Amino acid sequence: MIDLTIKILSKGLESLFSITIPSVREGPPLSWTSVVLFAGPQFVGPVQLQVGNSSIELSEIDLKLLRSGRPWRFLFPWPDKDDCQKELQSNDAVLQEFVDARRVISEVLEQISLAEQHLRNHQDLVSALPENKHHANNRGGALPLDGQESSGYQDSSSAYTTVQHASNDRSALTANDELNDSALPEVAIARNDLQRAGSCPESDARPGPRLHASDFIRNLSDILDDPKNEAVMRWPENGQSVFVTPESKFPAHILAKLSTKSHQSVIRRLYYYGFHKTGSDFHHESFSRGQPSSIGPNQKMNLGTK
Repeated sequence: MIDLTIKILSKGLESLFSITIPSVREGPPLSWTSVVLFAGPQFVGPVQLQVGNSSIELSEIDLKLLRSGRPWRFLFPWPDKDDCQKELQSNDAVLQEFVDARRVISEVLEQISLAEQHLRNHQDLVSALPENKHHANNRGGALPLDGQESSGYQDSSSAYTTVQHASNDRSALTANDELNDSALPEVAIARNDLQRAGSCPESDARPGPRLHASDFIRNLSDILDDPKNEAVMRWPENGQSVFVTPESKFPAHILAKLSTKSHQSVIRRLYYYGFHKTGSDFHHESFSRGQPSSIGPNQKMNLGTK
């Protein structure tokens, strides 16, 4: 505590003189505290002083200040009124720095808290994907899609009714399209794939101008075939699965081609079409490079039993 007090007083004493440290002509450097203690309360010495092994030269302003006795009174025991005012101003400046630092730290902590919450939400969503996939395979429900985490499940009977009603009643199809376009764009696209898969004969799946019955699967295959997209999506060496880099920021043209909005949406769409994760790849037994497929959404597997 004593050492801290001495350092504070010495720091304040420096503000009284015209320069921070005395001008030493010869010898080791000195502090103003050493000079004041050497000069005493009633200094009458010359401009040049010999303090220990050091020779210093004072300016006229500093010499006058030293002869006034103010530096001595600053140290023993208290500074005078003017010096106290300077000390208070110095303290106010330091306190303001603390306030500013506290404000910056608070803003950083708030940003960290928000980032942590987003990360926890993402972790909960990813953790629920395997369970949701199992639920979809058994009940025919869809995985939660963009913006529909809390209401993204759809019973297989309602999915079947929507497809049948859409194929028989054009006016109902228009109403359903308006609903899906604003609320569940991924379900609307998947429903179109279901209709296409149900209306096309099996011969359409043979190699030809259209290798894949589903627009999503066709667009996915085109993206994987393009070497320019290897940074985010590509065929592994065996050409029998899909490699998706983790947490990549997908280019806008890829998201648009897959009718998705984000990396998470792409992953959910793969699960929705029956892909499952194996290591770092997503695999589907009917999806291979250059081979035709009639892959459709998970609801397709329940249409024949409803």
